[in-house]
Amino acid sequence: GHSLIPLVSGVSVRSAEPHPGWVLSEYHGCNANASTYMLRIGEWKYITYADGLSVPPQLFNLSKDESELRNVASHFPHVCQNLDKLLRTIVDYPSVSQAVHRYNKQQFLEWKQSLGDNYSQVIANLRWYIDWQKDAKSYERDIEEWLLGLD
Repeated sequence: GHSLIPLVSGVSVRSAEPHPGWVLSEYHGCNANASTYMLRIGEWKYITYADGLSVPPQLFNLSKDESELRNVASHFPHVCQNLDKLLRTIVDYPSVSQAVHRYNKQQFLEWKQSLGDNYSQVIANLRWYIDWQKDAKSYERDIEEWLLGLD
């Protein structure tokens, strides 16, 4: 990584190591269905998810679409392939996503067990409670299947 302190402090520092020509961002949230990876290089912003296969990637040309409203991945498959290849040299994102998935499942299981008999009451009153009430039993079954499922 490279420190951003010189940039924000206004101090000019010469680095022996040149900065890469790209920016990487990762997002792994407890309420997110899949880890997200963003690679920005030049005019392109490439976004991919989890294993890189189950959800199609997105590609935006930021010089023409700074609001990121038009996914052009299907129009520039070679750009997607090149950016995905570069991304995989920076981070093995499918492996990272698997590790995050296992961690999230383990943490959820520990949280569920810590609640004991109060689990159903607590989960029914979290921030998604309105949607949860539509079919609470089905959602609880889905969670049980997820917890028992293969990683």
